[in-house]
Amino acid sequence: MAEEWSVRGWEDEQLDEARVSGENRDAVRRLLDAYRAGTGEYKVDRDLVVRTFTQLASGLPLVAQDEPDAVWRPITQSGQVHSRDLVRVRLDAYTDEAGRFHNGRHGRVIAVRYGDVVVRYEDGRQPPFDGVHHPPTALEKRIK
Repeated sequence: MAEEWSVRGWEDEQLDEARVSGENRDAVRRLLDAYRAGTGEYKVDRDLVVRTFTQLASGLPLVAQDEPDAVWRPITQSGQVHSRDLVRVRLDAYTDEAGRFHNGRHGRVIAVRYGDVVVRYEDGRQPPFDGVHHPPTALEKRIK
């Protein structure tokens, strides 16, 4: 009778092949067991969990904080902002539920098209957005 495939067996084989042993192997096994016991494989965003754990375990912040001496100036027209500028969505830019999610987020301008400013958020908050369109009046540009 053929052996039933098991995730744990496969993981152990992988650890053997990579020659992970001793305390390191025990630590990896505890993390894998805790991950499965606490969340289940299909109940969470696996990539988000792993990325978040890796950053925290490495001592890296999850959310980029504004520098205390940063100076932001409101943008009134699209000509005031260019590709690669750092921008922040005004804290009061949007009042609807979906829009409020963007208030306070910051990132880099990747394009200015037809009067819209296209932004890639670089603040570390979830979900990461790449290519969000905002009217210039919803943004502030970092000038210092």
